[in-house]
Amino acid sequence: MRVLDNYDVTPIVMVRDIHDCMVSLAEHISRESPEIPWAYFNDAIRTRSLEYRIDAVVDLVSAWYLKFYASWVSTRPDAVFRYEDVVLDGPAGVYALLARSGLVERDPETFSVANIHQAAEAARGPASRLNVGVSGRGDQLSAENRKMIRRFASHYPDVDFGPIGL
Repeated sequence: MRVLDNYDVTPIVMVRDIHDCMVSLAEHISRESPEIPWAYFNDAIRTRSLEYRIDAVVDLVSAWYLKFYASWVSTRPDAVFRYEDVVLDGPAGVYALLARSGLVERDPETFSVANIHQAAEAARGPASRLNVGVSGRGDQLSAENRKMIRRFASHYPDVDFGPIGL
């Protein structure tokens, strides 16, 4: 936090419904790479069924995600933005994020809605890494997975996990 403050860095922390994250990451492991920074996965996991990969991601990554969310929302709540409010709302959602973070005020010409729309259009195509880009995919999690995530979250009794679906 001292580095952010000393260098006037504006953090933008994107969070998403934790259940949707688990499904998205399980698909990422199969489609792109099992190498991720939050846990060790390999080809033996990458080639298993989606249900198996979801179980593995919940077991090995969900506690990290909850810790990540809890630490940011506890120290810099204004830096935390919901995926559902930003990405799913398109350029208007991105503009709202930039406005709330103070970046539009710093450079209104660069961060205009028109420029954001143009940049979003330019980013689409075969090189895009957008997986599916919808919410509600976390419905695929089992009751056991949901119970485990809630148990992990219970270790942070003062944190409101509502914004990430709990």
